[in-house]
Formats: sequence, structure tokens, C-alpha cells
Amino acid sequence: MSSMLLWGASLGFFIKTSVNRSLRVPLASSPWQYITYMAGFGAFFHYFDWARRVALETTCENEEIYDHQRKKIILDTIAAGDEFMNEEMLNEIGIKQHRL
Repeated sequence: MSSMLLWGASLGFFIKTSVNRSLRVPLASSPWQYITYMAGFGAFFHYFDWARRVALETTCENEEIYDHQRKKIILDTIAAGDEFMNEEMLNEIGIKQHRL
């Protein structure tokens, strides 16, 4: 179970308790609403956390693909035998020739 699900359920319980206290409604007047609030907020927070993680993973994958393509372009343009240069020299060559 995700920690965001627990945080959402805790927030839902706190909100329902605060609303009942501010309206001066007895806390035991509607017990099923606590479960509804906890489940709703828990599901929302869990979905938000999942969506954030998927977006971050997609961004990282795209960055790795871009890095691989950039290195491939640089290696394709250098002369034979120069493959063993260090990373700084490869970046300088790539920047000069392809404006990367």
C-alpha cells in the first residue's frame, strides 16, 4: 500500500472531522461519510502520486534516448581511432560540428 494512499485517507478523515466540528454536528451522526472521505481522498492522492511517477519515468527515459542519440552522432562524425577520447573532448567536437 502506498504512503500517499495513507496520507490521503488521513487528510480525508481530518477534513470530515473538521467540517463536523465547525458545523457542530455530532461526530457519530454519519459514520459512513468518514469512510467515503477517506477512500475518496486516498484514491485521489494515490492517482496523483502514480501520475507524477509515470511522468518522471517518461522524462528520464526520453533524456536517456536523447543522450544516446547525441553520443551516436558524435561518434559517427569523428575520425577512426579517436573513439577513445574522453567525454569532454567528445562534447567539444559535437558542439563545434553539430551545435548540440
